[in-house]
Amino acid sequence: MHKVNKKKIMNYTIFKIFPHYKILYIFHNFMLVFVILMEKEIEEKKNEKDSPVPFINLFFLLIFFYKRILNYLK
Repeated sequence: MHKVNKKKIMNYTIFKIFPHYKILYIFHNFMLVFVILMEKEIEEKKNEKDSPVPFINLFFLLIFFYKRILNYLK
């Protein structure tokens, strides 16, 4: 049997093998954020309540997705 070097295999991720997947992953995350923002906006219009709280929640949501993207790009 051929001996497999597991350390070498662990160094390769799907992003290193297929670099264009990074762009697709970033685009996918931005689209998710956009859809969530649109849903929040529709809910706000239905409720017709003016408060700054949803903006704060959206800010933290964006920070979460940015951190997630940066972790996968390492």
